[in-house]
Amino acid sequence: MPPAFPGKLSSALQYALADSAVKQRFGDLGTEPVAQNRATPGALRSHLKPKMDKWAPIIRKAGVYAD
Repeated sequence: MPPAFPGKLSSALQYALADSAVKQRFGDLGTEPVAQNRATPGALRSHLKPKMDKWAPIIRKAGVYAD
C-alpha cells in the first residue's frame, strides 16, 4: 500500500466520525464510534501489537494458517 494511504484513510475516518449524522446512525444501531484518538493508524498498531506478540507464537506452533 502506498505510504500516504493510511494517513488519507485516517483523515477521512476522522472527518466521518465528526459528522453528526454518522454519530446518530451509530446510536441508532446501539453503538458508538471509536474515540477519535483511537481511530488512527498508530493507535490501531498499538492496540494490535501486544495481541499479535501474544498469539503469533501459539498460532505458529499449532501450525494454523489462513489461506
